[in-house]
Amino acid sequence: MLDEKQRNVRDAMTIEEIDNKFIKEFTKSFVFSDNIIKYQDDVVKDKYDHNYFYICNMPSKQEIDKAIEYQKSLGLDFVKFVSDNDYSKLELFKDYEIGHNVDMMYMGKEYEEELKYELPNLEFKEASLEEVIAIEQKNFGEEYGYDFVIRASKEYYGHVKYLGAYVDNKMVAYCYLYDKDGIRNIDGLCTDIDYRRRGIATALIKHVTTKAHKCYLYADADDDPKKIYHRLGYRIVNDEYEYFLDLK
Repeated sequence: MLDEKQRNVRDAMTIEEIDNKFIKEFTKSFVFSDNIIKYQDDVVKDKYDHNYFYICNMPSKQEIDKAIEYQKSLGLDFVKFVSDNDYSKLELFKDYEIGHNVDMMYMGKEYEEELKYELPNLEFKEASLEEVIAIEQKNFGEEYGYDFVIRASKEYYGHVKYLGAYVDNKMVAYCYLYDKDGIRNIDGLCTDIDYRRRGIATALIKHVTTKAHKCYLYADADDDPKKIYHRLGYRIVNDEYEYFLDLK
């Protein structure tokens, strides 16, 4: 029987393995320097999550500067570093926007808490690309750019399964599922701005969790969804840190 620490190490390794298989469907990767691996998407070059540098060990200033120059040589106006280690106190990243995310694995029904929501009559079914783009544009088009939303959605569609939550035959929320080797990655959760705070996203996560053998998802370490996921039976197994710099 594994203790909690051993279980978390095992589950973190499982998540890393599936994540690597997922990201390789969209990117190429190569050793960039002694302590950094580069992931690069040549189709959607401006998607932060596909164009980043993974820090394996403590990087030098020269490595960071080299990465910045490389991004500029590609015509990109941002640089993003990702690591399992917290380097937020380093002088190297003092000008960066720093994010802290957590990987959460579903531990079973015995970890779930009762959730009481007066939900509308929901139907769950696979979403079309047109439905996904419509919600993405409505909710994120102005912030990220309408063209980007279309390009990013088209790239994902076909590699993952989009499952929607419908009210009166209208899709009001969705997430995407990546199933591999008996493991399910749940990500991309989005609720139409006109239907938020009604428990719909929670119901959707609960629905897709019961349909797979083993599930995991991500959450911002400081946001409310993490608490909801905890009540749904998910537990934190790993931390991840992001370091983002706008080069404009």
